Amino acid sequence: MSELHRIQAAGIYHVSMHAVWGSLLFCDGDDYLRRVEQLEKAVDSGQIECNAFCLMGNHEHWLITVAEGVLADVMQVLNRSFARYFNRRHGRKGRVYSGPYFSVPIESERHLLECARYLALNPEEVGLATAETWPWSSYGGLIGTRRAFRFVAPAPILNTFGGGARAVERFREFVNDGRVRGGLVA
Repeated sequence: MSELHRIQAAGIYHVSMHAVWGSLLFCDGDDYLRRVEQLEKAVDSGQIECNAFCLMGNHEHWLITVAEGVLADVMQVLNRSFARYFNRRHGRKGRVYSGPYFSVPIESERHLLECARYLALNPEEVGLATAETWPWSSYGGLIGTRRAFRFVAPAPILNTFGGGARAVERFREFVNDGRVRGGLVA
């Protein structure tokens, strides 16, 4: 079997990881917090820019901006580190993730917006909480219903709405429109 070759172009990517066999990636607040800290550390190191994220019980989604040739190395380090932490903390051995991370380059403003809306509404789709109140998503901080994560840089999303103060409200309306339509696209 040949090795999977990843796209390594600079740009914005929708990245997702799922737990092995439908188990949990995040069993409690400490697990969620560890992953947020890892994401923040990667941003602080200059390896990635986090534009949005949503951590769920058995999977996670990120919208991140990366430079040329960076994505695979960053994901390998982050996922390996989290898997070691998770197995050690929960007395487990073996795989934590169901497979390699999923990544799709964002190819248009529309694609970016649909992915950002998908991330925002994901907790609602599975009945965890409203988008505005889910603590492990960047959406609530972006629209002001929760404390913002300082490492999230939503400018690419907000710039599609013209930037500035009104862009946040326009994005909120766009997310709400996804509720009305009743379907998510990712």
